[in-house]
Amino acid sequence: MSSDTLATFAYPHNQISNLSQITSQEHSCEKHVPSRTCYVRCACRCPRCRQATSRWHKHQTAGLHARIPAEHIRRALSSWIAAGMTYNDIQLATGVPAGSVKNIIKGAVKTVNQANATAILNATPMVPTGTISGIGVARRLQALAWMGWTSAEVAARCGITERRIRLLRLGRQSRNCLNASEVRVTTLLTIRNVYETLRDHPGPSQRAKSVRTTATNRDWVGPDAWSESSIDDPQAKPNHKAGRHTVENIKFLASNGVRIRDIATRLGIDRSSVWTVLKREDLRQRQLGQAA
Repeated sequence: MSSDTLATFAYPHNQISNLSQITSQEHSCEKHVPSRTCYVRCACRCPRCRQATSRWHKHQTAGLHARIPAEHIRRALSSWIAAGMTYNDIQLATGVPAGSVKNIIKGAVKTVNQANATAILNATPMVPTGTISGIGVARRLQALAWMGWTSAEVAARCGITERRIRLLRLGRQSRNCLNASEVRVTTLLTIRNVYETLRDHPGPSQRAKSVRTTATNRDWVGPDAWSESSIDDPQAKPNHKAGRHTVENIKFLASNGVRIRDIATRLGIDRSSVWTVLKREDLRQRQLGQAA
């Protein structure tokens, strides 16, 4: 069989008449930019997709795509959080998205890609010291009151006097001070840790209903009205739409396969609020499963 016959057999004239057509064609895929993804999923053989695929295989052979166990990375990030850094602070210090940082710390992932692991391990933590805006402290304490937690219950867990908790909840440092523009970082860290522990649980005391009524009358809002990025932002406004009915709508839409961004658009709320509700529901279901 001649070489011409073989060429005709391998590349029929009604498809590709010549091998040069494979390497000379322009990128025409409308779904992807030139990449290995396009090469694999859409069978695009344009020069740039072929080059991206070749580069990917070289990196794979060199071990550059190997993933790192998340436990070591999680310990480093947890120490930064304990020292007072927020997810957004870590993102600024490392370049790793705040959502990815949170997934690592919460144990949602078992491995971390090498780029993120290297960025985290080589970063210098920017641990806050001194004083910081007190708005986040007031909002967290108000949200706990909205959940029915009394000042005495919160104070016992924070190791702070009940009188001080009440003043901080009102945004004051003392009775003679109309506002508290700043608080110590250690105070914020203490209250933030207690807030994260209690925020998903209603207050257990007999006064819980009274405390919640007082909070509602003062226009305080619950934890769902704040996202992690907005609660410490003095310019941010609470999301009043993130009420109980919205939580039920989020769970209903998610159970029917609606994506987070589409849920947020449909309900008119932030994506971060949707993500928070779904993560909390997932945690609650796991706890119920373990108890059973």
